[in-house]
Amino acid sequence: RVCGAKVRDTISGEESTIRAKVVVNATGPFSDHIRKLDDPNAEDIIVPAGGVHVVLPDHFSPSDMGIIVPKTRDGRVLFFLPWEGMTLAGTTDSKTGITMRPQPSAEEVKFILREANRVLSRKVTKGDVRAAWSGIRYESKESEQNRNRCDSDSKPSGCNPKSPALLFGPILVLLRCISVLMQPLLLVGHLCAISARKQGRQRRCLARTSS
Repeated sequence: RVCGAKVRDTISGEESTIRAKVVVNATGPFSDHIRKLDDPNAEDIIVPAGGVHVVLPDHFSPSDMGIIVPKTRDGRVLFFLPWEGMTLAGTTDSKTGITMRPQPSAEEVKFILREANRVLSRKVTKGDVRAAWSGIRYESKESEQNRNRCDSDSKPSGCNPKSPALLFGPILVLLRCISVLMQPLLLVGHLCAISARKQGRQRRCLARTSS
C-alpha cells in the first residue's frame, strides 16, 4: 500500500519521509512516471502536447482585446493576447517529449510568425520576438486495462484502492489548485471511513451479544 513519499530538497539536498493516509498524484504530464513507482507494469495513459509562446511588441494586439485564429494551416489554434504591455502570441498541441525543461524549437517559433503574417496587417519578423518559451500540457488516453476494470472515469488509476488517487487537469498549475481543493474532501472521506469502521465493529458486537 502507498503510505507516503520520500522527498528530497533539490537545493539543500535534505531528504525527508512524509507519511499519509491518502496520496494524490497531481503531477500533470509526469503522472505516468509516478504511477510506475507504485506499479512498474502500469500502462501509460498520458499524451503530452507542447505549447510555444512568443512575446512581441504591444502594437500587434489591441490593449483590451485578444485575437484567436481557430484554425492554422496544420489545424491548430493561434492566439494573440495583450500581456504586461506586450503581445503574447502562441499555439498549442505540438508534439513533444516529457521533460522538466521544455524548450521552444526554432521551427515552432517560425511557425507562429508565419501564421501571424497570414492574419495581421503589420508584418511580424524574427527581430520582433522579445522572448520565447515552451510548456507541456497533456491529455489522457483511455487505458485498455481501465476499460476492463473500471466503471467510472472518476476512480483512481487502475481502480486499485491501494494506489495513489490520480487527478487530471489541463495544466499543472490548475491541477495543483484542484489538488488543494481536494484536501478537505479527502479528510471528510477519511473521517467517514473511520466512522463506518466503528459502526461496523459496534454492529458485530451487538450481533454477538444478541446471539
